Amino acid sequence: MKIVQPINKIAITIAIVSFLIGTSLLLLYIFFKWSDLLFIGVNYVRIAFLINAIFLVFLIINALFFSKDTKENLITILLFLLNIPITLIYLQII
Repeated sequence: MKIVQPINKIAITIAIVSFLIGTSLLLLYIFFKWSDLLFIGVNYVRIAFLINAIFLVFLIINALFFSKDTKENLITILLFLLNIPITLIYLQII
């Protein structure tokens, strides 16, 4: 499926980058057990949550105004929300 709307492209990029940074921090913490990484990771989760929550509002507004691209909008929102359970699993691991 081709993503047409620029806001959806940005959202998917943000979701992927958030996932990669979070996963990298978790793996570094697992391998090195450096307590500062735990502090960095928890603060990263807070910052990522704030950025993702704000962008999620933009995505919902976009979905309401551009209903002709409903499938694209819903898939983007679902991909964006997929980071929530992943983050919760990561927090359980540490």
